[in-house]
Amino acid sequence: MFLAFFRLFFILLFTALIVLVILIVKPFSTQMMLKLMKLWGKLLTWCFGLHLEIKGDVPKDDGILIANHRSYMDIPLIMGFKACVFLAKAELEKAPVIGWAGRHAESIFVKRDSPESRKHAREALVDRLKKGFSVMVFAEGTTTHQYELLPLKLGMFQTAIEGQFPLTPILIEFKEARLPWFGDADAGQHFIKNVGTWRNDAILIFGPTLKAHISQENQNRSHEEITEMAIKLKDEVEAWMLNEISEIKRKNLK
Repeated sequence: MFLAFFRLFFILLFTALIVLVILIVKPFSTQMMLKLMKLWGKLLTWCFGLHLEIKGDVPKDDGILIANHRSYMDIPLIMGFKACVFLAKAELEKAPVIGWAGRHAESIFVKRDSPESRKHAREALVDRLKKGFSVMVFAEGTTTHQYELLPLKLGMFQTAIEGQFPLTPILIEFKEARLPWFGDADAGQHFIKNVGTWRNDAILIFGPTLKAHISQENQNRSHEEITEMAIKLKDEVEAWMLNEISEIKRKNLK
């Protein structure tokens, strides 16, 4: 328990310091802001005791990042390698520290049961992309257990095609079943139990950036054609994720 609270202290300290510096540099330099966000990710990855196995190439260009979702540790884990803004559920905007930090780091909060909120969120994400930020979306809409994948939401695949944005899939997997946080599990108890463990192992895989479905011709396509293309793109990403999960499971169960 001591280790968990020791790490929590530094998580809060690093988050507060980084956000305060972001507030200073934000009006002057987007690139400096992105470097600070990346530093925050690396510091919190260390605070969580995460030891990472990295596969694939981190995308150099800005675009949409689509990932599965395992835990509250996912955001800094990804941010340490690719600075980006996040689409998060509206409830997190009111959370202590997280909401405050997210607002100042250009994150977007959405009420998933509100069509109007989802529409405004997509518009805000396009705005962030045009400003030079990559956008991270957990397309399952919630966290899941080890080796599981829920059907991905279609919205950001449509946005990728309509806006001609490159899309990179990312897979996150923990090597131990205790690490994913999902369902009705108490976040505090999960944190104490798992972040209070000296070492936590995870795998982070960057998939191929997908641009094949994106072209100038799409501007003249009907809504039905765009939706059909988005479904194909979503199916391609899901197939890649399921294949990587299957391979990780096979190796871990040997």
